[in-house]
Amino acid sequence: MTDVFISYKREERARCVAIYNALVDLKLSVWFDAHIEPGTSFDREIEREVRTAKAILVLWSELACDSDWIRAEARTGKQGERLVAARLDDCLPPLEFASVQAVDLFDAGNFQSGEGWRQIVGRIGRLTGRDGLGDYVRCEQAADAKLWQAWIAANGGDPLVAKAQERLAALGESGPVPAPAPTPSPAPSTPPPVVPVPDERDPVVPTDAATGLLSALNPYRWPIAGAVALLVVLLLWVNWGGSNPATSEAAKPAVGESAGSAPSAIDEPGGATEGAQPKAADVAAARADPKEEPAAPPPATKQVTIPDVSRLNCDPGPYIVFFEWDRSSLTPEAAGVLDLAVSRWRQCGGGRVTVAGHTDTTESAAYNVGLSQRMAASVQQYLEAHGISGALITTQGFGESRPRVKTGDEVREAMNRRVEVTLRGN
Repeated sequence: MTDVFISYKREERARCVAIYNALVDLKLSVWFDAHIEPGTSFDREIEREVRTAKAILVLWSELACDSDWIRAEARTGKQGERLVAARLDDCLPPLEFASVQAVDLFDAGNFQSGEGWRQIVGRIGRLTGRDGLGDYVRCEQAADAKLWQAWIAANGGDPLVAKAQERLAALGESGPVPAPAPTPSPAPSTPPPVVPVPDERDPVVPTDAATGLLSALNPYRWPIAGAVALLVVLLLWVNWGGSNPATSEAAKPAVGESAGSAPSAIDEPGGATEGAQPKAADVAAARADPKEEPAAPPPATKQVTIPDVSRLNCDPGPYIVFFEWDRSSLTPEAAGVLDLAVSRWRQCGGGRVTVAGHTDTTESAAYNVGLSQRMAASVQQYLEAHGISGALITTQGFGESRPRVKTGDEVREAMNRRVEVTLRGN
């Protein structure tokens, strides 16, 4: 018997796949029309699944509200009190379901972090006999060690106990971040007293000694003053009155010759003496000499061809995104890698894309194939939401058959839990 039957409009398939993967990560068995086997009567298979499922999750949207199939599936869930309703956009559910509470899941990229997702999972948990499922989502959203301890103690028989213990161990290894110790403020210090520093130019003489020295020199003050005056006169005479007149006369320029000019050259038959300055007329004539060759024209500017560099960043990959243990939902780091892959896909001019999922060796080989397929489907859904057509994407799940790091059985290896995106071109 299936735990959850998902009713949705085919145009919302990418959103449905993301919700399907999130529910499978919670150890729930989930069915939607992608599981219909070729060659079978799909209406009878859908009828069988919708009648036997423990919970019927209806994803309402503007398109879904106009579908008779979805209305019938929702009506079956309401009659058996198994209906779980969610809205993918701001639509009004059909009138007969107006009294049924519908939880909003408008955030397509991170719906698992909201309160609406916890309410949906809590309702499904109560319908499937796992009352602690909603609280498990609360623990994942809060990442609090005390909440995990309480959940494990209250839900010892739940299939998610092993994963909850792993989450608790991870929180214990990282540990709380200690608050930084406050830096003690320095004690206020009393400024030292200001001690006047005497000027080195003024000798420090005790007051009594200075008074005695002036008294001793008082009878000789006039001779001292006369000697000082004589010294001043002597200095003035040396600086301004002791220059040699002959030297001053020699330094004067001759009459008719400006100061600083060169002496005139002596005219001789045959031209000026060597070193004489050329006349202005000769300089002008030399400049106007018609025999002088004209200056060469500047070289022509070469045309530089700039190469097209728009495809230099066309890296085909692979672009590798990693997953948490036994999870198929994308991490924020994985979303960043996929954004880069989409950007490079545009730079490469579009084309086909391959998406390959891989797991580690925990769980059985058959389970890991399914897990790798769900991981690849999450990546495909993200790529389609960011502009790459689903018709260009090929997905495949290899399970544990192609490890990146060789390990034994039942070994959790983060490098092996991955999806590789490769750009194949046109």
